[in-house]
This record gives sequence, structure tokens and C-alpha cells, in this order.
Amino acid sequence: MDTLELIKVEPRRRRWLALSTATVATAVVVLMVIGAIVESGGPDDPRSNVVAPPDQSMTPSPTTRAAPATDQEPSDRPLPEPGGQPVRAVVTALADCMQTSSGSLTQVGDMRYYRGAQTRCSYLSADPRVTGTGTSVDAVDRQADNTAQKWGTLTIEAEAGAWSGWYHAVWDADLSNYRWTSVLGGSGDYAELRLRLTGEGGRDSFQPAHLDGIIETAETIPIDDSSVLLGLRCVTRAPGTERTVGDLTEIREVVIDCSGLSSDPRLDGRRTLTLDLNQQPDGSARMKGTMTIDGPEGYWRGPLTGAIEAGRVSQAMNGLLTGSGAYAGLELQFWLIGSDDGYVMGGEIRH
Repeated sequence: MDTLELIKVEPRRRRWLALSTATVATAVVVLMVIGAIVESGGPDDPRSNVVAPPDQSMTPSPTTRAAPATDQEPSDRPLPEPGGQPVRAVVTALADCMQTSSGSLTQVGDMRYYRGAQTRCSYLSADPRVTGTGTSVDAVDRQADNTAQKWGTLTIEAEAGAWSGWYHAVWDADLSNYRWTSVLGGSGDYAELRLRLTGEGGRDSFQPAHLDGIIETAETIPIDDSSVLLGLRCVTRAPGTERTVGDLTEIREVVIDCSGLSSDPRLDGRRTLTLDLNQQPDGSARMKGTMTIDGPEGYWRGPLTGAIEAGRVSQAMNGLLTGSGAYAGLELQFWLIGSDDGYVMGGEIRH
């Protein structure tokens, strides 16, 4: 068998004149008060119990707040970091896309597998970091009722840097609606930042026309969403052992290492799959095994099952990972889909 390829404010100037004026005013008030006490005979004088009407000249005028400058950032916007980038920013963008290459089509039974299509998009946003030109390389697995999954790589070239990563989308039957999500890592001026985008699209749209997103530092744990998305490229570390039983090839202890971008830093680190496969002559296979993710403050581990389609045109897995260390008490129910060119993995972290 061939080697398995898976998956920083200038200080204010001291206004001495204003300060001197304030000091003089304060001294006058103090002298007036002392004079009043002396005249009244002090606190034991009965006259001191008589409260005089307020001196209107001493009544402070209402304080008028200065109107905020029109270019002042709303209070709920993120505070800037020393480098000028916000810690966390909510963004929206409009996308205008067209397919520039249709790629190839392979049909296996009722399934249609589209590979290598390319899409070009123009992105427009109030945030210049998400305004620019994007390109994607796409894959689609479509069933007979047109229920489909779409995924691939995405790069957005913006004014002072770029975003690169992966996306995943799911179509309802007859392509009536689909839900799209992506995770992109920044470079250039956007280095050490992560961009998460989501949206919904309609029939025959290559990407949602309206996208909502979050820009945050790459080590930030998302607070708005428990779902996760990873883009992975994988290499075989150990091909395992094989034996033939009739038409079936039993392949055991295949070890695969995967690396890539994650929408949640708790899933960063090396991802290792250990697989047992039963492979048919046409290349299709059923598999089971384990996945381990060595995270920054703990690890995730658990069982998985999956299948490889004939001709190795598509591969899919599902499983449940249990956290330990700092992730003790958490679980990740995950799915994975892709081909030898790369994989997307998603799921939900839950208690």
C-alpha cells in the first residue's frame, strides 16, 4: 500500500494660570467661612444654630459635560494595544465572488466529488484589515439530494498584510442554503492575530455575500462560540503493518502527525492519529483508532471511526476527545473531512 497521506500620552501641560486662579478662589472661600464662625461666636453660640439661606453667589453652577468628539471610538469598542491593533474587534465584510476554475469531478455511486476549483472574491469592510482580494481552492462532496459539504484553503490579501487558513461550509438539500465558517491566521502587520469569519449563503453562491467576524490575538480563547474549526495537513510517521485476508487488506498501527491552524488555542499543538484500517481492493476502507492533541496546557485524547471512499477521493472521521490537565472536564465532539491535499476538522468544546 502507498504511504497513507491524511489528513503605547503626552503628559498634559500644566495650566499654571488656571491652577493659581483656583487656589485664590479656594483661599477666599476659606476666609469667608472663618469670618462667619468668628462672627457667630463659635459652635456654642446659639446663633450658630440658625441656618442662613444659601448665598447664590456661592452656589456652584451645574457642570456641563463636553460633548464627545465625533471621531471618538464608542465605549464598547476594543481598547488598542501598544502596537495599535485592537485586542478584539468585531468586523463585518461584503464579499463579491466568482469561480475562476471548475476543477475536476469524480463520481462514485450517487456521490459527486469536486476537487481543485478556484474562487476569487473582493472583500469590502469598514476595517481595512478585511478589505482586499481573496482566493480559495475548493473541494465539494455532494450527495444525490444535493446535500453537500464544501471546504478548502482561503487567503485574503489586505492593505498591510494577509490572512490565510481554511474554511468549511454545509449545504442543505437542493443547495437551498448553506452555512460557512473559516479560521485565518494573519501575516505582515496582522501577525499573531486570528480572523474568524462566518456567514450564510443561498443557492449557487460560492461564498456568503455578508460575513461577520472577529479579529483577536491568536492565543485568545473565543468567548462567543464553543464551536471550533481546524485546518490540517498530515504526514505519515509510521505506515503500520499489513496482512491480506481474502480480498481485504488489514492495516494496523498507522501513525499520522497533523499540524495546522485552529480557531481555539487549546487545540494548538501536534495532533496524532493512530489508525487501524480494513481496505478493499478499490481503495475504500473502514477505520478506527485514536486521536491525541498535545495542547499548550494539557492534552485531548479519544476514539474515532471513519471511512475512506474508493480511489481515496474523500476521507471522513468522527470521534470524541476528552481533555486532561487544564482541560479536564471538557470534551470535544469532532468531525473531520478532507483528502490527501488537506483536511478540515470541526466540532464543539463542551463541559
